[in-house]
Amino acid sequence: MNRALRTIISRFRIEAVGTAMPGPRLPQRIRSIVEERSSIRLSRMRIASLIAACAAICAAFLAVTLTRAQSSATQDWEKAAGGKMSFVVASVKPSAPGTRFGSNVPLDGSDGPSAGGLFTANAPLNAYLNFAFKISDSNQARSIYDKLPAWAKPPHFFQIQGRADGNPSRDQLRLMVQVLLADRFALKLHREMEPRAVYVLKLDKPKKKGSQLQPHPAKKPCINGAGRPMMIDVPTKLADAYYCGMVGWRVDGQEHLQMIDMTLPQIANYLASQAVLATGGRLPHSGVDDTGLAGRFDVNLQFVPEPNGPGTSDISGPRFTGAMKEQLGLQLVEKTAPVEVFVVDHLEEPTPN
Repeated sequence: MNRALRTIISRFRIEAVGTAMPGPRLPQRIRSIVEERSSIRLSRMRIASLIAACAAICAAFLAVTLTRAQSSATQDWEKAAGGKMSFVVASVKPSAPGTRFGSNVPLDGSDGPSAGGLFTANAPLNAYLNFAFKISDSNQARSIYDKLPAWAKPPHFFQIQGRADGNPSRDQLRLMVQVLLADRFALKLHREMEPRAVYVLKLDKPKKKGSQLQPHPAKKPCINGAGRPMMIDVPTKLADAYYCGMVGWRVDGQEHLQMIDMTLPQIANYLASQAVLATGGRLPHSGVDDTGLAGRFDVNLQFVPEPNGPGTSDISGPRFTGAMKEQLGLQLVEKTAPVEVFVVDHLEEPTPN
């Protein structure tokens, strides 16, 4: 390593956690380091290559920072809910062929009111896994689904019922389902980081959000809506469809997406999934929040789907990407970054009780 590069590296700021922190004024710092060393003579090409290399370091650092924040959030909800806990009594039975999907709590990663001390559902195992580990990331959901045996995938359903003391929160019910899956299905899994396609959610204009991205009113509780489909009939009025989480409907050829009482990381995951669908893609993308907005929000987004059939190109209105910018003040930037995924190590078909 030459003296110039050693000098530059030695001037980087190192934090206590051991992560190199290039700082916000990296190019200026490099220039000042180079210019103040009269004995160091670098060609313009060498200086340009050093600046480019350091810019790459900044980009990598940003990706790692965002991923660490996302991974930390995955663990934080479990700690906040109180850690490991179990149902007082529970039963697991394979469902008869052709039985309908149903649950008294939405089996997804959304927040919202609990259903009291009773949990009852009829669903495939992957739905229970998504609920138990609060998964709304399509990369995480896909990594689990792809590795499940045939008996654990649709059309094979399981009827699970559990009763808990008191009035546990939805996240506490998730922890109880985790324990039940480990006990009855011998589930063992671990988390690991893998490079995956992601959409980074950013403000389209600094410090300016759109009119259809609003803070959720703390005194306006949303509707549990357990058992409802993701796409519903057009509501007579929006108050009738004020469901926790995400729901959608179609009006005059336009898609309407509504998200209620959600954090920006959750919104990022849902918008990333919708972006894949809206643009005709097949590769799942994780959503990573980089908006800098804190709190819980409500979203109303209306757009015209990409042309996929006769007459769809004649419908007026913004496409998905344009609608996000105009209505929400947001944009999605596609990139590859490390993503936390779940890996199933062991799973057994349960015997009914």
